[in-house]
Amino acid sequence: MKNKKLLLIFLTSLAFGTSVVITRFAISEIPPLPLVGFRLLIASVAFLVTFGFLKEKIPTNKKELGDIALVGIVGSAGPLLALTAALQFVSSGMLTVFISMSPLVTALAAHFWLPDEKLKTAKVVGLVLALSGVVFLIFTKTTGIPQVELDMRGPALALFAVGCIAFTTVYTRVRLRQVKPLVISTWQTLAGFIAVAPFVFTLSRFDIAAVSWKGWLAVTYNGVVGSFLAFWLTFTIIKRFGATASVLPTYLMPAVAGVFGALLLGEIISLPLAMAALVILFGVFLASR
Repeated sequence: MKNKKLLLIFLTSLAFGTSVVITRFAISEIPPLPLVGFRLLIASVAFLVTFGFLKEKIPTNKKELGDIALVGIVGSAGPLLALTAALQFVSSGMLTVFISMSPLVTALAAHFWLPDEKLKTAKVVGLVLALSGVVFLIFTKTTGIPQVELDMRGPALALFAVGCIAFTTVYTRVRLRQVKPLVISTWQTLAGFIAVAPFVFTLSRFDIAAVSWKGWLAVTYNGVVGSFLAFWLTFTIIKRFGATASVLPTYLMPAVAGVFGALLLGEIISLPLAMAALVILFGVFLASR
């Protein structure tokens, strides 16, 4: 049982971490908006096929459908767009360090929203440590990309995405507690695609023919592995080992993204980035105990 748990945690961190690296490669050929649109389309198809194969019931309650649609727009399309755009300014490893703060920011949102999930001393200390790590990254002008100066749009977009994820996580606990995770994931992903689709075809200007086979392979990888498989693995961990265990891949994501980013994209793991990552992850560890 323990070996299976460790394997699932490693595979989940591998799916999330490598998808960030592949995304940063893909934006060299495809702008963020269409990249997210195609990613959500592929993920939606994968979820719908699985949904039909498992013969799940389509939600019919209008209130639930409205909540799922909101989660899809704010918690799926919004963060994906922000995180993808952020990769124009920061490295894959640095972005995953920001993403690793999601459990902490979720705990902060839950403190004000859920009466039974108030912040305790360990979580407050963890939050302060994580924020100090972010300030340190900004103060040292770290990007993780050789010869690229820090552009504040990178951290701002990353933190905006983390805020969206935290909001929708707590919102889901409050409004969709009784709905199966697969049902939420399937229809929120589809809602996210529907929300961005009109903008993909009206606002984005890029030459589809100019995208190489590597670019399309990257988009497919992100849709299947980074969205569908990563969420499927997360829900498997929650089902078998509980919600606390589902946070554990967070600790490995920066290492996965850092290593693959260095090998594939020439990113650097500088001393300030490594120090900030350790401080932030230790803060997350304290808060999640």
